[in-house]
Amino acid sequence: MNKNAFLRHIEAQTRFHTVFQIADRCGITVPQLVDVTRGAATPELELKVAKALNYRDVNWNVVRTTTNYKIVQTVFEDAKSEGMWFCISNPAGSGKTEALEDLYSNDTTGSVKMLTAEEWQDGDPLVVINGAAGYAVIDATKRLVKYVAVEEREDFVILKVAKDVGGEYVPLTAGTNQELARFISYMNKRKIPGIKTAYISQQADLIKLVASVQYAGTLIVDDVKAAVELAITNHLKNIAQFTDPRRRLNINLLRDAIEAVELLEEGSTQIGSLSVKPTGGTSVNVALDYNPVSGHYAVDPDWPLDTTITYIPV
Repeated sequence: MNKNAFLRHIEAQTRFHTVFQIADRCGITVPQLVDVTRGAATPELELKVAKALNYRDVNWNVVRTTTNYKIVQTVFEDAKSEGMWFCISNPAGSGKTEALEDLYSNDTTGSVKMLTAEEWQDGDPLVVINGAAGYAVIDATKRLVKYVAVEEREDFVILKVAKDVGGEYVPLTAGTNQELARFISYMNKRKIPGIKTAYISQQADLIKLVASVQYAGTLIVDDVKAAVELAITNHLKNIAQFTDPRRRLNINLLRDAIEAVELLEEGSTQIGSLSVKPTGGTSVNVALDYNPVSGHYAVDPDWPLDTTITYIPV
């Protein structure tokens, strides 16, 4: 099962139904639903939720007449004619990868080179096949990179990558002759000469959220806590740069995500402070928004949400 597509499917359900309604539809409790979104549930529970919510893994069909396809086609042709590197950024699910693969496959000029970070096979040597570097045997189990985000700066490109372990973003191992070093060696052999590239693969930037939430006193506080934490977890996954490189952690949008929980009215959430700490860095107070170093976020385990959010019955 594509875990992140599955989690996005659950997130889409919360736009029309409360977490209580979703859990009831699946025949499970709200805490169990939270476990599913955190990747802590059993495969049997995940399949039960997937079946109840009509989730199916699907493949793309390329439609060349859509607006998104035509936009990608225009950028593709401009890059080809100018001999330049262009970055394309759009939300996950918009079809940009499939459009690019279709355009590349149908290009007959021989002037286009396609570089895909996800094709790297850890530990396998590159060989020349039909005049291009590739692998003698395709082994999906060795293709560790599942998520890629690209940031274009004035004179260089930042490539952020991660693995998928249980539906979570996990960095490549670092150090001499470790996964990240081998990946960089692969990319340096295949990337376009002259393009300066920085590579980042590290643990999530950790957030500390201090807030207060008012809720209807008729509700069970543990259910409210579970729903709020689920909303925050889903929001953090949804704004990872691996889903859309343009997205940032925005304090107002985070508040909106919390207040979207059933029975939490507008103005019920007060954020006292929001700070983020990247791996090996110092904590940064977020006044409005924040661009993640790693490309993704997680709640700081030293500051779990159930200790930093105060719940007030009204």
